[in-house]
Amino acid sequence: MKKNAEGLKEETKNARLLAQDAEGKLELALKEAEEAKAAEKKAHEDMKTLCERESIQDQDFDNKIKLALGEFESLKRKVEESGNIADTKVADVMAQIEAVKVRNKEAEKKLEANLKAIEEIKEATDMALRSAEMSEAAEKTLEAQLQRWHKEAQTMVVA
Repeated sequence: MKKNAEGLKEETKNARLLAQDAEGKLELALKEAEEAKAAEKKAHEDMKTLCERESIQDQDFDNKIKLALGEFESLKRKVEESGNIADTKVADVMAQIEAVKVRNKEAEKKLEANLKAIEEIKEATDMALRSAEMSEAAEKTLEAQLQRWHKEAQTMVVA
């Protein structure tokens, strides 16, 4: 019973360690996702700054933004790549979160089942102890009765 309980405690400890490890990975992935979003924001800001710079230079041309086609395409690709990276990292983080939740639920169910089994074992042990105590009491009562009968039999033989 102690070995079983120790095994269950060890299993619970391992499940908690796995959950902590997953949480660490999750925090790292969230940080990376934030960095990707920051890169995307920076690309947007760079594009805006470039557009404003071009706008100031070209105010004579009805305040239209003018960019070289290659520069525009490059900025557009950066924005798309940053968005895709951020979306991918967020999806990965969400999947990790779900996996951690599933493992935690499984560990909790195992722990609950193990605690229930331990409680049942304790109840059975208590019942066995009570039964043994009752048996001992009954044995003592029977021995006392036998001794009385034996004394009565001896007094009858003597008389």
